Amino acid sequence: MGAEHICLIQSLICTCKLHDIDPNVYLTDVLQRVSQQSSQRGRRLNTKAKEIPVCR
Repeated sequence: MGAEHICLIQSLICTCKLHDIDPNVYLTDVLQRVSQQSSQRGRRLNTKAKEIPVCR
């Protein structure tokens, strides 16, 4: 289970770097917003992530 979490975090960091986003800033922002939301609201945040345009 720990290895899966590490892979997930490494994937997020690599994706940030590919899109010229500072991973530290991104992860700090996401974790702060998620910690301030209820579990119901957290599900909506996850749904909205699918709406973010992808750089191609």
